[in-house]
Amino acid sequence: MKHAALVELITPFYPEGRTGRPPFSLATMLRIHFMQQWFTLSDPGMEEAFFDTPLYREFAQLDAFARLPDEFTILRFRQRLEKDKLAEQILLTVNALLTQRGLLLKAGIRAKVEHPFRVLKRQFGFVKVRYRGLKKNTAQLMTLFALSN
Repeated sequence: MKHAALVELITPFYPEGRTGRPPFSLATMLRIHFMQQWFTLSDPGMEEAFFDTPLYREFAQLDAFARLPDEFTILRFRQRLEKDKLAEQILLTVNALLTQRGLLLKAGIRAKVEHPFRVLKRQFGFVKVRYRGLKKNTAQLMTLFALSN
């Protein structure tokens, strides 16, 4: 699925970078955020993964010899998503796109609830909830549900 709709959703909240270092592209930061969710990586872990796994740099559309986002850049992006409650909007946008294309299936009542949680638990490793605050847990769950769709 193209992520243009998600980039368009977040653009009004993303800094323009008039001062300081130029910001990374929004599409790159969104891809990094998704990889963090898929592979349950912390902010320092994501930074380290760019050095260890060239495929992560390639997926994030980062040049092999260019500047890489550090853990604080990744942290600020995630905090921006949490502060502006964009994880919920991402989930709604993904569901709307899938419904529009006829890809969002309607399941039985029991399967409707159990299947998404199975995906979160088994594929994304979300077995235990760590106390990180309600906003952070909610934002992570909304993002994981959007990614599972």
